[in-house]
Amino acid sequence: MSTCPKSPWLKMVISALQDGDTKEPRRGEEGTNITVRCSFRFSGSRRFFCRETCEGENILIETTDDRAQRGRYSILYEEKDFASFDLMDVSITGLKTSDSGRYWCRLDKTWAGTLYDDFDLVVTEGEFSPKNLPSLLFLCPTTPKHSTLQSVIHPFLHAT
Repeated sequence: MSTCPKSPWLKMVISALQDGDTKEPRRGEEGTNITVRCSFRFSGSRRFFCRETCEGENILIETTDDRAQRGRYSILYEEKDFASFDLMDVSITGLKTSDSGRYWCRLDKTWAGTLYDDFDLVVTEGEFSPKNLPSLLFLCPTTPKHSTLQSVIHPFLHAT
């Protein structure tokens, strides 16, 4: 079974061949959701969504289905005709700062072998992240009723 390239040099060459190495990192805020579209010139029957390398626990999803979900991760694959690129939308819900890093979309069993598309993800703390809630409470120490305080903070706890 082939895996995502391990060598940093090989990763750089593959990335440069695929997209000119000009991709900007994808950015998300803690607690939000993100979907990234990967594209492939050829169709394949096995789909992967990986973090850092496509090995072991770094494989977030491996499937032959067009849709798959595992925890906070999901894949939606759309096969196009020969003149168009196949699309694989990969999603992460409830982003955490620890989600920052390199991700790979991988397509196996294609006419051209194993294909890759990759992206970097940078997750920043949101203004209303749980870590910042104590400062919000400090700003509102004279709130007259608990229900009012709850209505001030509640929308930020469930922001997506």
